[in-house]
Amino acid sequence: MHVCLVSNYFPQACGIASYTHYLAESLCQVTPGIAITVSAEGKSSPHDGGLFDVRTSFESDGDYVNGILGHIDACGPDVVHIQHEYGIFGLDLTFRTLFRSSEAFW
Repeated sequence: MHVCLVSNYFPQACGIASYTHYLAESLCQVTPGIAITVSAEGKSSPHDGGLFDVRTSFESDGDYVNGILGHIDACGPDVVHIQHEYGIFGLDLTFRTLFRSSEAFW
């Protein structure tokens, strides 16, 4: 199984980044054979290897829809978990657009 977590990530000092790290780490430790990819905000530090991969795929201060959907399409996960927080995705209607645009994956 391949899980994609859409969130921000370290080195951002943020509870969401910590949550994402601990969730990915725990899933890898308790589920043999699972693959985790974090589709992270651009201020995050990408890395490969270890228990899971982190890829920067979007900027929260712009049109992040294409970046997120492009990364989801490229990594082909079985499950996508989007960790919403207004500091990441703002208060405008772009977040709704992400869900409407993602219907092609369902």
